[in-house]
Amino acid sequence: MKRKANNEQERYAHSGVRLTALDSETGSATISLTGLLSMGASDITSMWQFNYKLNPEFFMRCVPESAKKARTTFVVHRSPELAKLRNEFNFVFPSVEQFGTHHSKMMVLFYKDSTAHVVIHTANLIERDWGKKSQMAWVSSLLRKKTGEGATGPNRAFESDLLEYLNSYGKDLADLRSQLKEYDFSHEVGMIVASVPGRHKSSGSSGNSINRWGYRRLGDLLKKDVHLSEEMKKESTLIFQYSSVGSLGKDDSWLMKDFAKTLNNSSNTMNSPFSMQQPIKVALVFPTVAQVQSSLQGWSAGNSIPFSNENWERQKSYMRPLLKSWIAKDAERANAMPHVKTFSRINESTREIAWMLVTSHNLSKAAWGSLELKGTQLFIRSYEIGVLLTPSYFKAFKHQNATMEAVTAKELRETSLISPQEVKEDRTVTDIVVSICMPFDLPLTPYSSDDEPWRWDVAFKGLDSQGLERTLS
Repeated sequence: MKRKANNEQERYAHSGVRLTALDSETGSATISLTGLLSMGASDITSMWQFNYKLNPEFFMRCVPESAKKARTTFVVHRSPELAKLRNEFNFVFPSVEQFGTHHSKMMVLFYKDSTAHVVIHTANLIERDWGKKSQMAWVSSLLRKKTGEGATGPNRAFESDLLEYLNSYGKDLADLRSQLKEYDFSHEVGMIVASVPGRHKSSGSSGNSINRWGYRRLGDLLKKDVHLSEEMKKESTLIFQYSSVGSLGKDDSWLMKDFAKTLNNSSNTMNSPFSMQQPIKVALVFPTVAQVQSSLQGWSAGNSIPFSNENWERQKSYMRPLLKSWIAKDAERANAMPHVKTFSRINESTREIAWMLVTSHNLSKAAWGSLELKGTQLFIRSYEIGVLLTPSYFKAFKHQNATMEAVTAKELRETSLISPQEVKEDRTVTDIVVSICMPFDLPLTPYSSDDEPWRWDVAFKGLDSQGLERTLS
């Protein structure tokens, strides 16, 4: 039986976020790579694929037959293997800082009927990332070209933020920027949170760019767009769920005093006497050795979960108390190891979500940035992109109340959802409930005393789910 609104003034709205499909799934609320490339009402004529890793042969196998002749441009991290294929495919290899990567994962799809989609997701364009791993994708509404009236919706920032991000690539993406300017993004629900390589200063010719990118950008949006109830301030957890850990430092200065403190922002945090006294509650969701061993891909799943033993030994004193197991039965992904990355604030008991970011960012300074020069400069090494969702983004009128809730995969399938654009067009709606199937179970489960976090450079003992031993290449 479908879960429906309780009255005529209440609506369940789709968040735009979906889990990607496992090989074993049929007819679910998830979506495959081929499904993402088949969403338009007409054929794809051109597309831009932003990513870190790419296997062109695998990708082309997933492209629908009707789109195989579409002009495709891959904006990806440079590798010797891909550089050899420049005569066969269109590539852009962006420049990054030393030890940085082009890690953003985004699709821009243009269709024959002059519509378009933007997809921001978490998977590499390689076979092992699809079908047996936990991933997520945010999909825009079907974008249409602007009419003589120009943009007609309230969200004027989405287009400017996306174009500013694309502008950081320089002239190589001039055609894409020009094409996207023709489309109306003003009805999108969500805000871009991106990282761009470089040193971004608190003042200068480009303005206050320190708050335009990385974790400072996320904190700035939270301060403007998230209002926390007193219960949410007291009972919620900042949940950082990721598939890779960088070098965070020998103490928790960056993780807690810079990163978590900034993500603790809200429009009313500074005005609350309670928030000044309450310690920030943080949880780090990351798979254990045993969970990787028993996963759908066995030990090999760990090759996509980079965390060095050296960094663990340096950081375990402050990371260990915060670690939570990767348990995903509610999302029907118990044995599908995470490559998804989400950052959120959630009341684990009530399952209410204050905000959620689905993104390419992992838990690293390279992705999010670190402060330099006494806090006047933010240094970022990599390209990253994500989409932030908050309840306020789903409201169109002052009389409306919006909440976001974490639901199970089964509950999501059984809920009658309408698009956020439909909700915004209906003035009679007073209560909007945005249902999101988070990739992990709530409440979270702490590591036991025997649990160890996965490290990809340790030859752990025992046979995995495939009957294989762990070998290091």
